[in-house]
Amino acid sequence: MRLASERPAVRRLEFATQVIWMSKIGFAVLIVTGTFVVGCRNGRPDWISLRTPLGPANQTGFSASFTAKNDGPHDISLEFSWPIEDPQVAAFVDRAAATAGSSSAPELDVSWQLQNDSREVARGDGKQRVTGYAETSLNGLGGGPLKSRALVFGTCSLRAGSRYTLRLSPGTGFDAVLRVSPTIQVERRPL
Repeated sequence: MRLASERPAVRRLEFATQVIWMSKIGFAVLIVTGTFVVGCRNGRPDWISLRTPLGPANQTGFSASFTAKNDGPHDISLEFSWPIEDPQVAAFVDRAAATAGSSSAPELDVSWQLQNDSREVARGDGKQRVTGYAETSLNGLGGGPLKSRALVFGTCSLRAGSRYTLRLSPGTGFDAVLRVSPTIQVERRPL
């Protein structure tokens, strides 16, 4: 008899434990999706902390200061409007996107440094291999004719609200890239 009366109490305890775990999981899902929705409320611009056009005038170097909009990992990339007028640069960008992240990915002849105050946060010296790419179409991400292609060549971790300075030092092989006036950007890596 005693065992029979203990079983409902054990079942209630097991049920209460399951409810607690389901509540914790539900709360975690709510936090993650809420963070994602808040971060995406205005679309991609909320993820971009720096976006500045480059051109032939930047052959001797480039420097820009910005305030990070988000915490976490960020990509440093060059975004090219599509189509690219220069056939050599267009072929380079196509090849870089096709092989991004592999040992056969082409290199960008540029050194870069990111500083917070006067403290170095991240850097890339000499030839920077393309590590990733992102494409934007005329209908946004995922549909329609190609509008732009960004080649990722550096990564860093930033803190929201902190002030940073990005410096680029182009090598001689970077001149052709600058002739097509790409945009340099620092963008929060997607979740």
